[in-house]
Amino acid sequence: MALTKDDIIVKLKDAGVPFDIYEHPPVMTVEAQVNALPGNPNTVLKNLFLKDKKHRCYIITALANTKIDLQVLSARLGVGKSGTRMAPEELVTSVLQVPLGSVTPLAVANPEAANVVLLLDAKILDHEHVSADGGVVYVHPLVNTASLALTPGALAAAIRALGREPVFVDLEADPKIDRDNPPDLKALADASGATRGCWRCRTGAGVGCGSGTSPQARASGSCEGGQEGQGWKRHRPTRRCQGRSHHCLPHRSRTPGG
Repeated sequence: MALTKDDIIVKLKDAGVPFDIYEHPPVMTVEAQVNALPGNPNTVLKNLFLKDKKHRCYIITALANTKIDLQVLSARLGVGKSGTRMAPEELVTSVLQVPLGSVTPLAVANPEAANVVLLLDAKILDHEHVSADGGVVYVHPLVNTASLALTPGALAAAIRALGREPVFVDLEADPKIDRDNPPDLKALADASGATRGCWRCRTGAGVGCGSGTSPQARASGSCEGGQEGQGWKRHRPTRRCQGRSHHCLPHRSRTPGG
């Protein structure tokens, strides 16, 4: 079951994590969140929810002025420069289990987000970048009608209280990658343990689709429960698709006990 805002607040209080909470109207962008908070702080954190070609999901949490080159980040994750993209909206609700506009690093507390990789901007820890706004940063507590103000240390403590070890990385770095210099973030991606999702509904959710049926597929009736590795196999290519489409459903068949 997905956690609520109140659940998150209780968890943080029980762990002794200091924070202030601000209620506000729903906000869908960083700019709107800044305008909704007292003093219009510049340390509201932006959050990118990404999916790579191996169907692994990532939350990238950074200061608003941090420049993130997705091609560079993708290469650093070991999936090539074009290997990541913004995750589709349905994964925000089915994997992170938060409403649209509410992506937050705290979403890793939800059970369906167990395999989501969380990368935090190293600049958050730099006093120079956060001191002007009281030394705090702002994140949503699973809903976009409230914001939590936490010091960088409290944010790290909050992530630990939710069962994760916070990982801070230089998101603006562009390291050399070649045979002698492997992708520096690949190990983090590979450790996520995410699966490749359901072949029939093709959500790529992985987690939450353990029986081959994702929440959205169950709702639409489009999935018959054949997760990869549990019976779905590819036929040889025919003239119809000639093997070009990885998702050519007519050329996958159910094989008993496959």
